[in-house]
Formats: sequence, C-alpha cells, structure tokens
Amino acid sequence: MAWCPIQNYRGDHYSYRGYCRGRWLNASFDFNALCRFLQQGQRAIWLLCGEEDECRAIAKWYCRHLPALLWRSLQPSDRPEAIIGAEYRLLLLSSHHDFDPNQFAAAVGALQGGGVLIWLLPPTRCWPQGWPDRVQQRLAVYPWQAEALDRRYQQRLVRFLSVAKPPLFVAEVAAARGGGWQNLALLQQLRQPPLGLNLTRAEQIRALAYLERNATGHRYRPVVILADRGRGKSTLLGLAAAALLKRKLGHIVVVALQRSMVTTLFEQARRQLPGARLDRNGLTWRGRQLRYCCATDADVSGADWVVVDEAATLPLERLQQWLISLPRLVLATTVDGYEGSGRGFQLRLLPWLKRELPNWQLCQLQQPQRWLSDDKLEPWSRQLLLLESQPSAESVWVPDLDRVVLREFNREALWQQEPLLQQLFELLVAAHYQTTPLDLRHLLDGPNIRLFGLWTPESTLLAVAMVAMEGELPPALSEAVRFNVRRPRGHLLVQTLINHVGLASSGGLRWARIVRVAVEPSLQRRGLGRKLITTLQQQLQRQGIDMIGALFAADSALIDFWHSLSWRCGYCALKINRSSGRRSLVMLHGLSEAGRAAEHHFLSRYAPQWWQLLLGALQRLESELVWRIGADLPLPQRLEREDYDDLEAFAYGRREPETVLLPLKVMLQSKLWYAASSLPPWSDRAWLVALLFQRAAPEEIGRLSGGRRQWVERLRAYCRQWLQSDLFD
Repeated sequence: MAWCPIQNYRGDHYSYRGYCRGRWLNASFDFNALCRFLQQGQRAIWLLCGEEDECRAIAKWYCRHLPALLWRSLQPSDRPEAIIGAEYRLLLLSSHHDFDPNQFAAAVGALQGGGVLIWLLPPTRCWPQGWPDRVQQRLAVYPWQAEALDRRYQQRLVRFLSVAKPPLFVAEVAAARGGGWQNLALLQQLRQPPLGLNLTRAEQIRALAYLERNATGHRYRPVVILADRGRGKSTLLGLAAAALLKRKLGHIVVVALQRSMVTTLFEQARRQLPGARLDRNGLTWRGRQLRYCCATDADVSGADWVVVDEAATLPLERLQQWLISLPRLVLATTVDGYEGSGRGFQLRLLPWLKRELPNWQLCQLQQPQRWLSDDKLEPWSRQLLLLESQPSAESVWVPDLDRVVLREFNREALWQQEPLLQQLFELLVAAHYQTTPLDLRHLLDGPNIRLFGLWTPESTLLAVAMVAMEGELPPALSEAVRFNVRRPRGHLLVQTLINHVGLASSGGLRWARIVRVAVEPSLQRRGLGRKLITTLQQQLQRQGIDMIGALFAADSALIDFWHSLSWRCGYCALKINRSSGRRSLVMLHGLSEAGRAAEHHFLSRYAPQWWQLLLGALQRLESELVWRIGADLPLPQRLEREDYDDLEAFAYGRREPETVLLPLKVMLQSKLWYAASSLPPWSDRAWLVALLFQRAAPEEIGRLSGGRRQWVERLRAYCRQWLQSDLFD
C-alpha cells in the first residue's frame, strides 16, 4: 500500500519504521517527537491513517500493553454524555465509518494532561474525495440519498488535518515487506506521569470555601459557578458534598438532566466517604443522603442543600422559582464547549439575580484542572469544532431596524470562508444553549438546510436563522405518516402534526421549519428577532412556501414572541424532552391560501383534543403554558341559555361550585379566546387552571389559592364579573 506524505509538517524526522502485525508506519512519522510532547504534560492526537483493520491492529496492540492505564475504546453507539466528566490517559476513536463531532468533542474533553487520543481515519489518498460514513446517512433527509450529499464538512476537516503539527501527529500505515519490531516508547511514556503536569489547586480551595459557606452560613445567598470544561467543576461539587455530609448535613440533592452528567460528582464524594453506598439514586453514608434528582420532575423538598448542575440547560423560570424558594442553592454551568453554552444563562439570569437577590455570589473557575494552562490541544479542537463563544458585545452598536437587510448564506462558499463560518457558528453557540458540534456538520451538509442572516449596511452580522425545508411528500407516504407506520427523516414538523392531529393532505404542501434563531446576545429583546422572522416570512412567501413553523421547548416568553408574529400553537408534546427538560411545542403560521387553510384545520382539530389532554397526560402542565396555548385554540363548545341560568345561581346564590364546573370552564375558555379585559390576574390563574381545566385534587387547589373558602369566594366574584361583561361583548 502506498502512502502520501502530509503537507506542511514541521518537526524532527527520525528514519525508523514501527512494525506491528506485519504492517508499518511511514518513515516520516516521528514517534520520539510525540513522546517528548506528552512528557511535557501536553495532550496529543495520534492520527493513524490506513485501512481500518490495519489501524485497529496497531492501536489495540498499544492499548493491550497498558493494563494498568485507564483507557477506553469509543464505539459509534457511545453517547457523548457517557464520557463527559470522566478522565482518561488514552482514548481510541475510529472514524472510518463514523465521525460524530459531538463524540469527538467529548473525547478531547475527557483526555488528561499527558494523554493521547489515538484517532483512526481512512488512508490519506481517500481524503480529497471524502469517505462514506453513517453520520452522512443521518443527514440524508427524504428524498435524498447519502451518496448524493455534499461533503463540505469533511473537506474542511481535511484542510485542518493536512497541517500536521503538534498537537496533531499523523502516521500513515503502509504494507510491510520484511521483518520489523514494535516501538515501546509510547508505552513507557504513558506509564509515567508527565513532567510538566503540575496543576494548581488554590482556586479549587477558594471555591470550596464559597460552597461550604453557602450551605452553612446565611440563607438566601445563592452561589453561581461558571467554568469552561476541564476546570474541575464536577470534582469541586463532589468534594463539597462529601465535606458537608461529614459536617452532619443529612440531605443533599443534586439536580441534573441526566444521571450520567453527575457521575464524576458522585464518584468524588464516594472516595471521600469510606463505607459509602453508591447506586443510581445517589449515595448513602452513615444515614445521610446525597441524592440525585432528575431536573424534569425535581422534588427538592426537605433538602438541606441543593446543587443544580448544567443549570443553563434548564428553563429560566424554574431556576428563578428555586432561587426564591430554596434557602441554600448552588447553580453550576459550563460556559463554553460541548456540554452547553452558558452565555445565554449569563445574560438572562445574572442581571435578574443582581436585581432580586443582591447577596448572591459568583464563583468563576478559570484554571484548568485536567490539563495544562498552555495546553495545545484545547484551542486546536475549539478551532476545529468552532466551540468558541466570544461575541463582540462592546463593539456592536444598536442598529437601525429600517436599514438592516436579510441575506441568504451561500453554503458552497461558506465552508471555504473560515472567518465568516466562525462568525456564524459563534453566534449560534452564544445565543442557543443546545448548539453542539454536530450542528456545524448539519448546517454545512444538510441537503434541506438554508441559512439566513440579518446584516447591517456595514456587513455586521446581527442575527441568524437556520431553516429546514420540509413537505412535498407523496400522498401514499403522507398516509403512512398519518397511520404512524412511516417517519420520513428530516420532516419533523410535518410528521408531528399529521401523526398527532391529522390532515394527511398537508404533507404535499411546501413547509419551512425554523431550526434555530440566534440573535447577538447583547442585542436581544430589541426587535431584531422579530425583524428577522418577519423579513424571512416575506421572502419565503414570495418563493411559494405554504407554511412556516417551529418546534421548540415550551417557554412562556417564547410563546409570547411567536404570538407577536401571529403564530399559533398547533401541538404540545405529551412527554418531557430529555435534552431541554421541557415539553416540545409546535407553533405554525400559514403563508399561502392553502397554508392558512391547513393552519385553521390543525387548530380546529387539536382544540378538543387539547382540553381533554389537560385532564390526563397534560394535567401537570404549568398554568402559564395552559393559559397561553389555550388562547390559540378555537372554542370547542358554547354556552346555552340554561348554562347562564346555572352560572347566575352560583354567582349570586349559594350553589356549590362543583355543580357548575363545566359552564365555568366554557366561560373561561371564551375569555381566553377573545382576550377579554376581564381576565383574572396572574396570581389567580394557577388555581383557576388547576380547578377548571386540569381538575386537580382539592388539596392542590387549596395550596395554590389559600384554602377552599378563599377560592370559592373569588370564583363567585369572577363569575359575576364575567356574566356582566357578557352582556356587553
């Protein structure tokens, strides 16, 4: 097998060849340079290029000869979350058939100082034309085939890998023509602690004191921990929890979206507590508990101390409720990197904290604990994956909305214009917490993806919309979607509405689904998002698009935003999404006559289903969401003359409320639909929703209202007010 030298390699060259199972490494690969680099405490990527079986043979030979070393071979099925927070000196990653950027980012983040990631790739002769992989198949939405997709992401990846200099060390596997030997230098290197790795713990000690004061000192002084990845956030929280259990705190709760996200936290605590019992639910030690609680249904009642990990991924309203109600609380989040951007968290929650809880404390972890402060691999990987989030908040002025223009990105040119691509993706990372490295591949290669930017006349990028084109399904496929026997890839909005609401014929319409909307964080809430969507709607309408919509995590502020654009809610998911910790919500808006007819059909069909679901699967849905979604849906029924007689007997007499719940419900629905001025204040809407729409238990209604006598009297007063207003409506 011939091999190709890597261009622009700079470094010492020693003329030797390493032999393993009858295969050779090319003579230009400098094994000693890699070993010296690792000995300095630096992390490295050893890129093995060749046929898959040959590369695996070499890599696994080294791994098998390191039985005492913590190493792991990553499989394509391994979720990135499985290694977040873990630490390894040696990782093996094969990308012959898969390159998942999320998994790669997590692997780099899990690598300790002085460690090496052995990365297996096809021979360099395959690089110019690209190579097939399963991730490409995931991007092949209906009706495209994976083979027909562009490989812009791979072309950009090759451009980075072709510059082979530390921390990247590239070796090509070539066929052997004679005997050889195995090089043991790397084995000896990885068995020894690196000389340059001398990490400081002073910052961790100061942060530990912050946390202990939060748990034992004055109440209602929450601590917010902000850190990039690799700063030891999980270790710090685990050490603090163990120290507090030793100080006889009996019940500590750790809240996170997934148990795997806090594995390191619990492991660190266990190491500090001899005899502690650790399981999926948490840790027990001498009758004291360190308990895990899923963020989607967190029960933190009775806790002495509550820690919320990756708080940026949770709804802002829920965090605010905890901050007000919990006397001892810590919110920790990753600012940048794969685990989730905390930039939006900083811009939205921290100003609220300064206003409402001025005694809160900020703790920022800046010193890396997993690698050196001058580590070469971290900036290299961030540049490759575009994980940096540094919007120029100070240099961006408030633009004139009448002068900004909408322009569509040319994706064929985008991957070759690195500064523009970096600017675009940095904005997505900064403004949306769910943006991951895989999104970069999606926006470059997704065949149904279109990108739009809002620009100033001076070419300053202010906002971005990532749009997926859907629909135009054949009638037979639309019917299969209606029967829930087919789910065509990439048509999420269409299949959600057809499957749950009906109208299979709408599958033939031309749809546009907004996947991401990102506004420069320092300019949010100044009309740019509304300007972006309004202008985008006009352009898509001229291009013959029938329907525009979005599917997002249900949030009161976002619903209000879409309502301001005359969008309506067409569906609310029955289950909570694991990634966001919230239910998904579909908002839609017809652009053409056919689209508007489909919108009316969806709303009319979903309305009776919605009110019935509030008695079952959606019985615990937040009252603010019930109120806003209910206002979008047509009235399922109207009041008869006899209903008004019953309501009058309740309002002005002593009739029991349980005998008029149905007409009361219909009357309140009509107030929502007509946005009447006689709607009750927000302080009463929670118990009204629980009583009339969700039929909650009497105890729950009493808890929300202050007791039965109080809510009955207020309900009679509202009923009198509504009856009087109906005379003039």
